[in-house]
Amino acid sequence: MLCTAFPNPTTDFLTLKIDASSNLNLSSLNFQLFNLDGKIIDRHKLEDYETKIDMSHLKPKTYLLKVMDGNKALKTFKIIKN
Repeated sequence: MLCTAFPNPTTDFLTLKIDASSNLNLSSLNFQLFNLDGKIIDRHKLEDYETKIDMSHLKPKTYLLKVMDGNKALKTFKIIKN
């Protein structure tokens, strides 16, 4: 599966992009944003192949972004918020 998260590091918004040719069912995809303590900060279903994630309200530190297909983790990104 091809997915990217950019810009990284970020300050305000992070873009999560899923490759449309990946043959994944978009309706079963979601993302989860965690702090390094494992607490879920944000989670949403993906409604498009490109999703903007608002991180402007978060403190500058490192976060983990998990792309999920149902309950299965597809990819995890380490995101740096400046």
